[in-house]
Amino acid sequence: MKTIAIVINSSWAAYAFRLKLAQELKKHNYKVVFFAPDDGKYANKIKKHFDYFHIEIEANKASFYKDIKYLLSLYILFKNVSVDVALTYSIKPNIYVNFISSILKFKTINNITGLGTVFINKSIITTIVESMYKFSLRFSSHVFFQNKDDYEFFQKKRILSGGGTSIIPGSGVNTKKFKSSNKRLPDNLNIRFIFLGRLLKEKGVVEFLNAAKFLTDKYDNLFFSLLGELDPKNRSSISRRFLSKYTNKNIVYLGMSDSVESVIDGYDCVVLPSYREGLPRSLLEASSMSIPIITTNAVGCRDVIIDRVNGFVCKIKDVSSLIRAMENLINLSIEDRISMGREGRTLVLKKFEESIVINEYLKIINKLLKYEKIG
Repeated sequence: MKTIAIVINSSWAAYAFRLKLAQELKKHNYKVVFFAPDDGKYANKIKKHFDYFHIEIEANKASFYKDIKYLLSLYILFKNVSVDVALTYSIKPNIYVNFISSILKFKTINNITGLGTVFINKSIITTIVESMYKFSLRFSSHVFFQNKDDYEFFQKKRILSGGGTSIIPGSGVNTKKFKSSNKRLPDNLNIRFIFLGRLLKEKGVVEFLNAAKFLTDKYDNLFFSLLGELDPKNRSSISRRFLSKYTNKNIVYLGMSDSVESVIDGYDCVVLPSYREGLPRSLLEASSMSIPIITTNAVGCRDVIIDRVNGFVCKIKDVSSLIRAMENLINLSIEDRISMGREGRTLVLKKFEESIVINEYLKIINKLLKYEKIG
């Protein structure tokens, strides 16, 4: 039996985004193991079905000592656990696992799930990461991108080399799980917006809060919620103290949830005014549930929205533009809001269904293990 390792920097992300893929790989007679930090919660859920190997990683910042420790720990794991193919996610696993694969001679499939803070806030670290990607991807067997812009960026920078490449629709959406229960039909008495994502500045959370403050002062029937992680270890995260300056009876923070679909069901609009994404799963899940969305014309975001069809587009880092988009939704008739939601679900069913992504993984893995040429 061939073994596939899923290498990722968060047990929550492993559980939320990669568990279904692992289950499908298992059904196709592959053994699947996880290399990720053990948080004692989501890791335990994965351990019920798969072998799970704890490995520490400094996910959100560069640390020479901790990065070397992570690289050595990865090497020891791969040395002791015989792996045929490694699926890697995020910058450090992508780069370091490729280095190790060049020595231990296993296959790698790297996932560029978005270029993130390192590429949004350009610095000397950006240059270093580009150089490390350029060197490490020479050893990659295949690279998945989640949007055309990131792929073209890597091409322009001449970072890509070695194995094949392809663009896949993110991690896909389980449209049977993410569907509307119609527990709350749209009305004009109360209109509810929800920000869905980690509470990072690059996700546009500050713009969302400022727009919410302005609109709740102007209208009596609007309610705003935020669902996502406050991460004090991440320098881009807003603080709980900052958030408390905005929250009141009309603007509430809901924390995190393992059942996103049950929380957002019945909201009138999901908002993500992000500066850049790979392919925003939160917006795809909302669309799958027939909820209109508002997002920016940023890389990744623009791949999941058709302006005035399944939602409204606003400008990046522009509170006034976000307010106009929200007022456009407020001024829609109930019938038009319902129609907009239906268009969103139709789009997801056509382009972003989970099975599309899983089939692409299976196709590439099967080719690699048969040593067929790819690309």
